[in-house]
Amino acid sequence: MNTHMIRTMSVSGLVFALAACGGEQEEPGYTIVIDAAQMVKFAADRSLQQIQHVVTDPVGEIWALQRTAQPHVFRYSADGTLLETYGPTGPARGQLSNPLWLMPGDDENLPIMIWDAGNRRVVKYDSRGRVVDIPHPVQRSRSTVYAPIQDHSYGEPLQMERFGGGYLLEDHPTDLATTGDFLHSKLLRLDMWGNRTEFLMDFGNEYSDHITALGQFADLLVPIPLWTTCPSGEMVLFDPFTFRLSFQTSDGNVSATDSVPVVRDRVTEDHQRAYLGWEMLLRWREQRPGEPVNSTVIENSIDNFLLRYTNRFTEFGPAAVRIMCAADRQVWLEEFSTADSPLGFGHRWQIHEPGQAEILRVQFPDGFVPWEITSEARVFGSYVDDQGNPVVAYVDLPPLEPAPVEQ
Repeated sequence: MNTHMIRTMSVSGLVFALAACGGEQEEPGYTIVIDAAQMVKFAADRSLQQIQHVVTDPVGEIWALQRTAQPHVFRYSADGTLLETYGPTGPARGQLSNPLWLMPGDDENLPIMIWDAGNRRVVKYDSRGRVVDIPHPVQRSRSTVYAPIQDHSYGEPLQMERFGGGYLLEDHPTDLATTGDFLHSKLLRLDMWGNRTEFLMDFGNEYSDHITALGQFADLLVPIPLWTTCPSGEMVLFDPFTFRLSFQTSDGNVSATDSVPVVRDRVTEDHQRAYLGWEMLLRWREQRPGEPVNSTVIENSIDNFLLRYTNRFTEFGPAAVRIMCAADRQVWLEEFSTADSPLGFGHRWQIHEPGQAEILRVQFPDGFVPWEITSEARVFGSYVDDQGNPVVAYVDLPPLEPAPVEQ
């Protein structure tokens, strides 16, 4: 299940209403609201069951990735026509197993690269869906990333991006099972063959004092570092504790830093119960597949957990749960909000321009998950239509400035 889409859960009479958990208070700044009518949707395809990632390639075509079903890769023209699908499941050349990330290639001859985490390799496709060369194994730790982590947490497991002549990979050497495990991850720098060249950052060492201050057992709804690469070729990191952005070039130099004005939610019992309700529902489905959900059992499980383990939650939720970077070091942060999802995925993104003090937000339509901002101020992402079909979609951004106040 795509946890970005969770708004209100209702299963066999069991309802967890999330609207009361936050987001009602007056907040500073200005919000630009994009209506659902402004969204352009590509045609639905029955073989596309869940969208993991969406990017544009160097010639303007759009690629979508699904992780758990085959074919794994979908290529669209700029007008939304489905051109080809690639990548059956398996270990052989041209096959994929648990692909997690799409990365634009260098030109029309090498338009896309795919981080195939299950087979531990980067697969390079040409525009005809042929594998360009023999993929080399990616060197990362042998730790376990638990398969359903994306159903239980924000954060992108094993995130990979192009960087310089190689890649950046977020590795999880101490296993990844809860949100708090992201705080002990490492950023690895890989060469073009997937060989590890250096640790760019060890989050556990970098944030050791802050992690201690969170509490010995805190691992739910905790702040985590967010990073991505920018059109400039730089990497940008959002520090979840000092709320600073740090830009780093491929030669290892920090090119700029800036602070971000943030608004954080205090983690109330309503937040905790919404999150735990989702956790208990997932457990029920796993342990009793097909059996009607017993709301009394789940409510009692929530009560018992809160009596014994309230120290697993922090006082404040994270300032943000996802990050994107556009041109000119414009950084977008998805604000944490359990008003929309028990995992904190919301509709609103805070936009940070270098040196900007005022908070400006864009609120996307419900169900739209943005993945990339192009130079034409077009945001590509995914959407689930009225029939429950996931589709690629985009919205065009209006001028990102507050509307003039009428006199």
